[in-house]
Amino acid sequence: MKIKSIAPAIIAASLALTGCAKAPRQEDVRLAALRAELDSATTTLDMTEKANAIGQYLDQKMSGVEALVRAEMRDDESRDLFDRAAVAWREYRQAHAELAYSLYGDGSMRGLAFNFAFNKLTEDRLRDLQELRPEEGPGGGAE
Repeated sequence: MKIKSIAPAIIAASLALTGCAKAPRQEDVRLAALRAELDSATTTLDMTEKANAIGQYLDQKMSGVEALVRAEMRDDESRDLFDRAAVAWREYRQAHAELAYSLYGDGSMRGLAFNFAFNKLTEDRLRDLQELRPEEGPGGGAE
């Protein structure tokens, strides 16, 4: 047997044991509805507005998850670090989305580029935050 054929099995087993290989979460109904509205938009302005609505929803959802994660922290040092990281992350997200916007100059797609960058980073952050939750993170919260 070649090592190449064993490696994927070892990696898969390792991920399963550490809790990193989780099934993707089912998308919530509200987000699915907002995405359907975006998919049916026919003008750039309408697409931008629908993408912005998704961003507002995701940002509100992220704020709720941040509050849960912070409440689960056991010490002031962790909460302080979390707060500092949250502020820095929001500044990064804003700057990155503004960069995406600026790359389109005066083009009509710049607002949509901003929203897509903003939304993608927010969705990534939501996944990262879920991993910080004891019952959600690697190992399933076993202590």
